Amino acid sequence: NVLARHGAGGAAGVLGGGGGGGAGAGDGGEVRPAGAVLLHLRRLAGGQRQQQLHRVPGARQLPALRHRLRRRPVGALHQRPHNRRRHRSTSGLRQFYPSLRGDGRRPAPQRRQLRLRRRRDPCRDRPAEGGRIPFAGQVQNYQTAVQTLVNILGDRDTASERLSQCIFTVGMGSNDYLNNYFQPAFYNTGSRYTPEQFADSLIADYRRYLQAMYSYGARKVALIGVGQVGCAPNELARYSPDGATCVGRIDGAIQIFNRRLFGLVDQMNTLPGAHFTYINAYNIFNDILANAAAYGFTESTAGCCGVGRNNGEVTCLPYQAPCANRDQHIFWDAFHPSEAANIIVGRRSYRAQSPNDAYPMDISTLASL
Repeated sequence: NVLARHGAGGAAGVLGGGGGGGAGAGDGGEVRPAGAVLLHLRRLAGGQRQQQLHRVPGARQLPALRHRLRRRPVGALHQRPHNRRRHRSTSGLRQFYPSLRGDGRRPAPQRRQLRLRRRRDPCRDRPAEGGRIPFAGQVQNYQTAVQTLVNILGDRDTASERLSQCIFTVGMGSNDYLNNYFQPAFYNTGSRYTPEQFADSLIADYRRYLQAMYSYGARKVALIGVGQVGCAPNELARYSPDGATCVGRIDGAIQIFNRRLFGLVDQMNTLPGAHFTYINAYNIFNDILANAAAYGFTESTAGCCGVGRNNGEVTCLPYQAPCANRDQHIFWDAFHPSEAANIIVGRRSYRAQSPNDAYPMDISTLASL
């Protein structure tokens, strides 16, 4: 969430590993408490309706975000999988993890999946509305899951071995820009910090949480860069004069953050046994936008559902009928890429098509280590 701009891939997660589990999908805050070799925290960034959460000890707080829309059931707002496009059939992960092979074999009860999935996941902890957990809270959940795994397997060495076989995906930062830095009506961060200062602050938090994950056994980690937030229908509707030109000041700030995240990979790889890699979601999504027709898209500036200019002034409403050609839209709603666009990003994240797609390796190489 994944993984393009706010995309389908998640916060701190584990794909496969250790004889159990596969990639999670869906939007609910579901927890499957049976013991966990696989942990996947999934996020969809942007949008509305976040909720007040308990304060995370030691974390900084920012004022709550007040939204204009009434809270309504959100189950109908998210795109459902399309039979013509199936993520599992193209991921390539099945060859590494038995539970993705579809061979009918179920993992042992002590190795079943634990999936923790939320819609919101800013780097910086702040109270807001909706079902979301900040990075600090997700790392705490991961630490709890690791302790559960240790209890199930009987000792820390066995648990560490299992965790070292997992692939963790971490995609953070888009909400910190979309729903904080560029929301001057609700937050003063845009006036208090230059883009460089804000990126430095986010990366400092990012580094601390990654080090905590490493100390709890995470060794293979893919860090997903933030995509082109300035090209989303909502930003085009609000700031683009022609409704088609991406908002440069937003994408410029995003690129500053991504460059620092790129450098963080080298820092983390100095740790013993660490294999961190950077997935350049910005570059991949930029290529999709620049060559939309070649990828089979006919609409690159408007959401498949939504209200107003670019279908982006208000995101999908409950019971609103989406467009009939969702596979031809790059964006599903005012903020999120469509399933068709996310599949392209996922494929190129797994097996890079360009040297700029991943550094120092793509996810397929990470899985083979």
